[in-house]
Amino acid sequence: MITVTRLDRRPVALNSDRIVSIEACPDTTLRLVDGDAIVVLESTDEVLRRIVAFRASVLREAGLDALLAACAAGGSAASAAASAARAADDTLAGGRIPELEGALR
Repeated sequence: MITVTRLDRRPVALNSDRIVSIEACPDTTLRLVDGDAIVVLESTDEVLRRIVAFRASVLREAGLDALLAACAAGGSAASAAASAARAADDTLAGGRIPELEGALR
């Protein structure tokens, strides 16, 4: 979820996976998968920055920092994914996510 500000200055939390497009015409308009549109105060670049930051936080919370680091360094997606899978296996082996251990084996 990202937080954006409507033109009337009311904040709204929005599932960024529902955004189909972002237009600046001249106000920033977020078009959603259901056809709705939300006009916000933030710029297109700021909305994109918030989406990227949110998705990066999801990967960090899942223990996939290796994937983020490899992609940021320009490494291949395949090697980054392999490193992330090893990190996830190590996390499960360490018992840090016990509720998932049985489900993933």
